[in-house]
Amino acid sequence: MYLMNKRNNVIYLVRNSYPPGRHFPATPEAVEAPAPSNIRVSFDITVPAYMSNELQISVVWGNKELSAGFVINESWAISDDSPSNTENTLTVGFNDRNGDIKLGSYETVLRTGVNATETITITAALSSLSLLIPTTAI
Repeated sequence: MYLMNKRNNVIYLVRNSYPPGRHFPATPEAVEAPAPSNIRVSFDITVPAYMSNELQISVVWGNKELSAGFVINESWAISDDSPSNTENTLTVGFNDRNGDIKLGSYETVLRTGVNATETITITAALSSLSLLIPTTAI
């Protein structure tokens, strides 16, 4: 069997490498990509207005201990690579004087999924921390 192939306005007869009765090879079946072993987890944390140059927000999840960075106003954020499809206790600590004064904490169970990224939003209500915040400046 011959096929026609036109190049540069010239027609060539090319022998087909598949004899009659044979079929072209099937395209390979789509292979599902394995879930990533690590995902990027971002924590967006909003704290009550609190006047301090030494406020610290710590995030502990499993064996990871992270410090959130100040973004703007009452917003703090941290991102880190974490194992996918894993469950651990998440503890967010609110401290002043570089950790010497504990203002409050938030604890929950966090399970990461299998997506490439996840964003966890944590809002610390003033009422949950009001008893721990000193009313006078130290």
